[in-house]
Amino acid sequence: MARFIRDGEVLTVAPCDASVLRLGDVALYRNAVGGLFAHRVLRKGWANGYALLQMRGDASRGPCEAVPADAILGRVVSARRGANVRKVDTFARRWMALCRIHLTPLPFVRFAIALRRWFTDRLVTSARV
Repeated sequence: MARFIRDGEVLTVAPCDASVLRLGDVALYRNAVGGLFAHRVLRKGWANGYALLQMRGDASRGPCEAVPADAILGRVVSARRGANVRKVDTFARRWMALCRIHLTPLPFVRFAIALRRWFTDRLVTSARV
């Protein structure tokens, strides 16, 4: 979660049921091994009669993790580092995070490189003429 929640920050978690989580919310959950994780909700659905949430950290580029609804402990409301407290569950933060996760930067980087080459070629060509 390095993009919106950094290492060393203290999280405030409001207990909630998985049914009230919205796409883009950061949820605290316990995985099958027993570890605690705070990841973003990307999808909600059903599989074999069980409610599942597809979760992934903001810094992760790997596949989503399917988390059963009963493993959800709560929704992360804010993150505090020292005296600085930031709200995590606002509409704007959820929207920005979902856009960042779903729009991988690789195509944009390739587009920027191609655009730069195109302009550089035009400038070199016009300087020769």
